[in-house]
Amino acid sequence: AVQNHLIDNKGEKNQMAKLTASEIINIRDLAESGLSNSEIASKTRATKRNVRNIVSRTSWKHLT
Repeated sequence: AVQNHLIDNKGEKNQMAKLTASEIINIRDLAESGLSNSEIASKTRATKRNVRNIVSRTSWKHLT
């Protein structure tokens, strides 16, 4: 079912997700305000790599 895209497990619906949609939006807002990825990572539960992927929309791209 997952291979046929019948199950929507994006974002918080994924059992492995460690962040919520509101945290993702907050991370993107912090990046827009000029904070570095390192600064954002230290203020949130995300790693620097996760912050980079979130801000560049490599991950969590379904959120606008």
